Amino acid sequence: MTKKKIKENPSGTARRISVDDIVLVCAFRYALGRRSYITGWISDEIIRCWDELSIKFQMIIQKEIEEAIKDEYAGEHIDVLSWKRILDLKIKEEGKND
Repeated sequence: MTKKKIKENPSGTARRISVDDIVLVCAFRYALGRRSYITGWISDEIIRCWDELSIKFQMIIQKEIEEAIKDEYAGEHIDVLSWKRILDLKIKEEGKND
């Protein structure tokens, strides 16, 4: 039996799939504090999906990043830079797709 190859998108990563917000938040919580390439991948994905996330999850993600940075638990300097990009994103207004 041959293994089916996953098609790659132009960025070189596996093709995109849709998941519930909570799955992205779980991936975020796994990656937060790691000292690994995964922090960049997950922060990029959060940024890509930001406008589609509920206000609740936007607030949770930013709050947990702020706490991790304050408590020096957000990873190495390069990881912190990845997470800080998310802190620059605006939380959408109440009543808009929450």
